[in-house]
Amino acid sequence: MKKRNIGKRICIGIGIVLVLLAVLYILFVNFIQKKAELLEQEFSHIEEISQRGTIDYDSVYYYTNRTVLDGTFGEIERATKNYIRDVYQEVEGLDAIINSSDFQNLLTVPVILEDGPLFVESQAYVEQTRKDLEKKKDAMIALLEEDKIMEYYSDVHGIFSDLIREELKASVLSDFQSTKEEIENMMAMLDDYLVLISNTMSFLTENKDSWELEGEYISFATDELYNTYEAFITRINDLSYQLNSI
Repeated sequence: MKKRNIGKRICIGIGIVLVLLAVLYILFVNFIQKKAELLEQEFSHIEEISQRGTIDYDSVYYYTNRTVLDGTFGEIERATKNYIRDVYQEVEGLDAIINSSDFQNLLTVPVILEDGPLFVESQAYVEQTRKDLEKKKDAMIALLEEDKIMEYYSDVHGIFSDLIREELKASVLSDFQSTKEEIENMMAMLDDYLVLISNTMSFLTENKDSWELEGEYISFATDELYNTYEAFITRINDLSYQLNSI
């Protein structure tokens, strides 16, 4: 599985929708045009970073950690940027998991040589990673819930708080439903991928006396074992291709 930035679409789907709405809040209440433009510029930088082939998280955090407005609108800006920062941190954590050498090198020749035929370390890694990914999925989906989002705006009161909640209900939450589905589908594919890897290692362990590694290939004692192994590899490659297409 090639290295990739799988969080790109999630960041666009979660972060940018709310970011652009924050700009609309400012325009909606006829705030000073100059300051509205300042805020729009801030969010345009984040949007541009999100649309690159690889997300530069340090650049994102540079913009989310600073505030260009003051007063009530500074509070709205700060709340929105805190939300976006937390979204990116979750996605960065996901990227770190699936682009790690441990994840990328599962079932490669060096790992088979070092950890096979029992694959004790690899199986433990797969089990823990599945748990980590489940937690990551729950954390990302939680960030799409209305009450969770409004927690970020707890310091914004009165009409502005009401406007934000109304905007969430009117457009953002419905848009986020498709983002939730994307997250759930992607995480299900990742879990299926790891289960296939685990099952393949279990197959090799169960038949440890019937295969040997010859260079970069595994030689099996029977055609039946070879065909079973090839079926595993084909399914793994198919899932890997689908994930790389995200």
